[in-house]
Amino acid sequence: MSAASADPLTAPQIARRLGVSRQAVQRIADALVADGSARFERNPDHATSPFLVLTDAGAGALATITRSARANHRQIATRLGQNELADIHRGLRRLLDATRTTGETC
Repeated sequence: MSAASADPLTAPQIARRLGVSRQAVQRIADALVADGSARFERNPDHATSPFLVLTDAGAGALATITRSARANHRQIATRLGQNELADIHRGLRRLLDATRTTGETC
């Protein structure tokens, strides 16, 4: 939902952004449309690849999920402490840098 929350994107564009298969994104997009959380809109550049756009209901659900996740993340950060979070952050940066230098994507 988050990937479709800013600019209109197609399922293949979302898949590339997330590093997952188009089919996986399409399956979720279809489910979001079926429950009214999103809709497909015409893509003037590609007739068979519509944009996925959140509805008001979908945007509201995403906001609720985001608030809940933010509260959970604060609790985890408090438990870990500033030093451990900094160590994790450095480790993740090193991992991403190493991944980029091998030509692989995350």
